[in-house]
Amino acid sequence: RLQVFRADGSIDLDITENLVKVVATLDIAGNGGSYSNDILKNANVWYLFIIPSTSQAVNLPTSVTVSDGKITWSSATFINNGGKNATPVSSGVQLVVGVC
Repeated sequence: RLQVFRADGSIDLDITENLVKVVATLDIAGNGGSYSNDILKNANVWYLFIIPSTSQAVNLPTSVTVSDGKITWSSATFINNGGKNATPVSSGVQLVVGVC
């Protein structure tokens, strides 16, 4: 438990749960991948995406799973309007992984 007090003795911050920790920030453009770290084992794992600033649509992974110290992301390849293969995860997308 973490408590921070003001000068007058009143509580300014009271945290009874674990503090969050960023474990990795990963560039994830492409069809998919994974990241392993022992810190992720037996922990409450969280993740978020950092999306690049752009006026165009940004594609994210279609699946993210966490199991036994490993986070895995994947995206299906599809045919775009021009009839060419397109990779769903856009360049510049990052995956932030953490524990609490």
